[in-house]
Amino acid sequence: MQQDLSSRAVRRGVGVRISLAALLLASTAPVIAHAAEQPAHATVEEIVVTARRVEERLQSTPIAVSAFTAAGLEKAGASTLVDVAAFVPNLTMSATGNGGGGASNAQIYLRGVGQSDFLITTDPGVAIYVDGVYYARTTGSVFDVLDLERLEVLRGPQGTLFGKNAIGGAISLISRKPSAELGGQVQVTAGRYDRHDLRASVDIPLTDTLRSRFSGVWQNREGYAERVLVGDDMGDQDQLGGRAYVEWSPSSDLTFALIADATRSRQAGAQTALLSYDPTAGLAPLWTGLVALPQGLALPTANPKTPFTTFSTGPNVSNLDLLGLSLTGEWKATETLSIKSITAFRELEAEFGRDADNASSNYLSTHNRVDQQQFSQELQLLGGGSDSRFRWVLGGYYFNERAKDTNDVLLASGLFRALEGLPGPVIPLSPAPCPTLCLGGAGNPMNVGFDLDFDIYNRINVESYAAFAQSSITFTDQLSGVFGLRYTEENKRYFLLHRRVNSGVAIIPPTVVSASYDDVSPRFGLEYQAGPDTFFYASASKGFKSGGFNGRPTTTAEVQSFGPETLWSYEAGAKLDLADRRVRLNLAAFFNKYDDIQLSSVTADSTGNLVLATENAGKAETKGVEVEFTAVPTQGLNLNASLGYIDAEYTKLNPGASVTLNTKLMKTPKWTASAAVSYTWALADGAGDVAVRGDWSYRSKHYNDVSGTETLAQDGLSLFNARLSWTSDSKRYEVALFGTNLSDERYIIGGVSAASSFGTIEANIGRPREWGASLRYTF
Repeated sequence: MQQDLSSRAVRRGVGVRISLAALLLASTAPVIAHAAEQPAHATVEEIVVTARRVEERLQSTPIAVSAFTAAGLEKAGASTLVDVAAFVPNLTMSATGNGGGGASNAQIYLRGVGQSDFLITTDPGVAIYVDGVYYARTTGSVFDVLDLERLEVLRGPQGTLFGKNAIGGAISLISRKPSAELGGQVQVTAGRYDRHDLRASVDIPLTDTLRSRFSGVWQNREGYAERVLVGDDMGDQDQLGGRAYVEWSPSSDLTFALIADATRSRQAGAQTALLSYDPTAGLAPLWTGLVALPQGLALPTANPKTPFTTFSTGPNVSNLDLLGLSLTGEWKATETLSIKSITAFRELEAEFGRDADNASSNYLSTHNRVDQQQFSQELQLLGGGSDSRFRWVLGGYYFNERAKDTNDVLLASGLFRALEGLPGPVIPLSPAPCPTLCLGGAGNPMNVGFDLDFDIYNRINVESYAAFAQSSITFTDQLSGVFGLRYTEENKRYFLLHRRVNSGVAIIPPTVVSASYDDVSPRFGLEYQAGPDTFFYASASKGFKSGGFNGRPTTTAEVQSFGPETLWSYEAGAKLDLADRRVRLNLAAFFNKYDDIQLSSVTADSTGNLVLATENAGKAETKGVEVEFTAVPTQGLNLNASLGYIDAEYTKLNPGASVTLNTKLMKTPKWTASAAVSYTWALADGAGDVAVRGDWSYRSKHYNDVSGTETLAQDGLSLFNARLSWTSDSKRYEVALFGTNLSDERYIIGGVSAASSFGTIEANIGRPREWGASLRYTF
C-alpha cells in the first residue's frame, strides 16, 4: 500500500511542486504569517505571548514558542488544531481513529514525545490548554480554532508552570476577549464535498464594566470515502459549536472572566482502509476454515489502491458532545503583586466505532462510548512587576477526573460458536495428540480463549495535587536567570470488568487497581539580552507524564499499572530581529534524555491469540534543531518559513519490550519544514486590496505505529495550499478562494497493525484535494 500511495504521490503534481517550491523556498526555510497587515514601515509584527503565565514579548521569552494569530491561521487555511502542525517544526498531529474510528481523537507528537492511544487509562504526552484550563483526554481534542485571539505551541517540557503531561510540550488556545464596542462578523464558506460552513461572532458591551462576546460555528460536509454496500460515507463533518465570553471589571485592578463553550458533533467515523491482509497469519486460517467458508462469508480484502471505497458494513460513527465552563479572576493587589484564580469544569460524551476488514463479515470491528468529567482549580500569585529585577510566580493546582469507557469488540467473530459445534477436541494447539490441548467440542474449556467478542467496561478516577514556583532574577541589565520547581502528587483508581460475550466467561472479573505517583520537576535557565533585538537563552528542564493502566488486558496477568515517563531536556536558543526588524530569525537546539517510555503494542501469543499491552519499554535520546524565519522585504510581501530536524533513537529497552533498538520512534520524522509566501497590493481608486498566498509543508518518512510497521510508514510528503482574497477598502467585506492538498496526494495519517494476530493492517488516509470560497462581512 505504502508503495502504491508513495509512487502515486511522486507522479502527481510534480510540475506544481517544482514551480511552487522554487517560489516558496526563496523565503529560506518555514513559520506562518503571524499578522494580517504590516505597518507602513514594513516590519515583522511584535507578538505578545503568555508562555510563562505572564504577558511578555515573544522575542524575549526563553522558550521555543510558535505563536499564531487568528488572522494568520485563517490565511494559512487552518480551521482545526490539527492543521496547525504543518507550520511548527518537529510537530506531528493527526485526527484519526487509531483503531477506534473516532474522527476527533487527536494524536500529537512533539520532539518525539506523544501518545497514540485514546483510552481513558492513558494520558497525553503533549498538554492542551484552553484559556488556561487543562484538557485531560485526547478524545475530542481536535478543537476548531473558533474565535481565537492567539494559539501558542510551546516546544519541550513545560512541567514547571503547565504541570503533568506537558512532557513533550504544551499547546495553549486563548479566546478573543470581548470588545468595548458593539460589532462582529459573519463568514460563510462553500466548497467541495458539499461543504457549508457558517461562522459568526458578536461583541455586546452591556455596561462600561461588563462586556460580552458570543461566537458560533456550524460545519457540514459530505464524506470523502464511500461504503458501497451500506450506501453511507466516512470522513464527513456535521458539527455545531459555540462560545460565550463575559468579562466584568468592577474596578481597574479586578477582572472576572466567565467562559462557556459547547460542541455537538454527529458524523460518521474516520476514513479507514485495509492496506494488507494475510490469510495465513494468527487466527485468520482458523476463522476462514471454521466460519467464513462454511457460512459463505466474504473474506477481508485489502484495498490499498482504492482506499476511499470500502465494503465494510459494521460500526461507522463518531459522535461528540463537549461542554466547558471556567471562571477566571485576576486581582492586582498592589503594584507588584497580582492574584489569579482559574476554576473550571469540563465534560465530554463520545461515541465512535469502525469496521476495518473491508468486508460484510464481522471479522474486526469496535464500538466505543466514553463519558468523562473533570474539575480543576488553580491559584497563582505573581510578583515583581515588569520592571522588577526579581519576578516570580507561585501557585497551587488541584485536578479531579471521573471517566468511563464501554467498548464492544468483535474479533474473528463466530469462531467460538464454530468450535463449540465441532464433534470433539480435534484441533491441536500443541504437538501432543488430541484431546490434550485441543480445540473443539461443546463445553471444551479450551474454546473459551477463542471467544473474542468482548464486552469491555473501564472506569477511572484521578485526583492530582501540585504546587509550583518559578522566578526570574535579573543579575545585570543584560543577564537574567530562571529557576522553577513543581511538585506533583497523583492518585489513580481503575475499575474494570471485561467479559466474553458468547461464552459468558469473564476475561477480567470485577477488579480494582490503584496506583499513586509523585514527581519533582525543576527548571533552570539563563537569559542574555545582548541588544534590543538580540536575545539568547539556555535551559535545563524536566518533564513528567503520569503513569496509567493497561486498558485492554486479555488475561488477568495483563491487569497491571505502568509507571510515569520522565524527560530531561537541555535547550539553547537565539531570537533575533534583523535588518531594522524586517527579518526575524528564531533558533533552538535541544538534547533530550527520555526515560520509562510508555508504549502500547498489539501482538499474538504462541497460539495466535491476541495480546494487548501497555508497558514502560525503556529509554531514548532525541536531539535536534529548529529554525523559524519571518521576513517583510517590502510593504505587502511576507515570507515565512520553519525547519525542524530531529535524531531520535531508543538507547535501552526493558526485557520483553515490543520494539527493538532499531525501531523508529512513532510519528517522528527526521525533517519537518514549511514555507509560505503572501503578497498584498492595493487596487486603484480605493477598490480594495488583493492578497495571494501559497503554502508548502513537508514531513520526511515516519512511522504511524509503535512497532514501526513498514506498511504504515509514510514516505516523505509535500503538501500545497493556496488562497486568493479580496478585501474592500472599508475592511468590511472579504471574498476568498482557497485550495488544500492541491496535488491531491494520498498519504497515511494513522493506522493499526494486527498482522501477527489477525493478519490485518489498517490505515487512515488524509483528506484529498479540496477547494472552496468564503465571504466575510464585518460590522
